[in-house]
Amino acid sequence: MSKTRIIEAAVDLFGERGYAATTLRDIAARCDMRAPSIYAHFPNKEALLTAAREAVAREHREHFEAIAERVAGLPPLERLRSLLTAVLDYYSDRPTLVRFHLRTTALMAERGFAELEEDFRAEEDLLEETIRHAYEQGVADGSMRAGRAEALAALVLCLMDGLFLQLAYYEPAEHRRRFELVWTQVETALAVNGEPR
Repeated sequence: MSKTRIIEAAVDLFGERGYAATTLRDIAARCDMRAPSIYAHFPNKEALLTAAREAVAREHREHFEAIAERVAGLPPLERLRSLLTAVLDYYSDRPTLVRFHLRTTALMAERGFAELEEDFRAEEDLLEETIRHAYEQGVADGSMRAGRAEALAALVLCLMDGLFLQLAYYEPAEHRRRFELVWTQVETALAVNGEPR
């Protein structure tokens, strides 16, 4: 059984049941193997959790880099919307990943996992750079109201985090409706003369 399959099973089960409620035996059963076989790859459950978080963080970085590249040539306001939409679609299509994040982030922060903060900052830095660049271009071409790029980046990242959390509570149609309402407000706030161009 591959290490990758064990990590995938851990992500699924930690997301479904939580870290405390999931045993190595549960993970082994999901992989059609015996629990002692896991020890060939991981010394304990905490090491498996760390490996799972690292694998998820790596996937995020790769995906967010691809999103940033894909939206780079769009007009500034459209770039911001496309960035938000692509990130939300990524999570909407991966409910297990959302549950894994929600269940394990607080646990790992509680335990003082410095690498969790580093991974989070790396993902956020990439998104922030994309947001700031789009905003600076929008101000330069006159399609967006001048203000502080740092403040807009913080606003969009907070919006993204809030929408991420709401994936756990709202049906997809309602989640999308709420996104559209919020996006209309952001677009209006950014627009020159209060009207999007």
